[in-house]
Amino acid sequence: MSKEEGQLDFRQPARALHDRVRAFAGWPGTSGAFMALAEAPGGRTEAVDLKILATRLPGAGELPAGAVGGPGGAPGEVAFVDGRMLVPCGGGSVLEVLSVQPVGKKPMAARDFKNGLGRRRLLALARAGPPGSGGAGAGGGGN
Repeated sequence: MSKEEGQLDFRQPARALHDRVRAFAGWPGTSGAFMALAEAPGGRTEAVDLKILATRLPGAGELPAGAVGGPGGAPGEVAFVDGRMLVPCGGGSVLEVLSVQPVGKKPMAARDFKNGLGRRRLLALARAGPPGSGGAGAGGGGN
């Protein structure tokens, strides 16, 4: 296994990504590419690479109406609802990220990561996968 194989492509269904996070725990681990967007003009916008440490698949009745991909939400926009980090994935599915590790920082709960974002919004980006995987590079997320 290589580190590149651990890169998540949010165009894939949430089930496939959740299985990958569990299978790649330890080495090589999994990571996701995101973009933090400033709310106000002139605010800080930056690329964010997160090691994804733990995920779960929320049940159908667990998601608030319109929480991900709802009105006003951009395609690929991550929703933070009641401390939960909900990432839109392929096929209209949703992956709940439980814990992350930003580059150069300690592992933290998704709620703590959100607190560090402040008022910025977070977009999930697609990533090119290993050769032959059909990945197409950075672009919009999965809805």
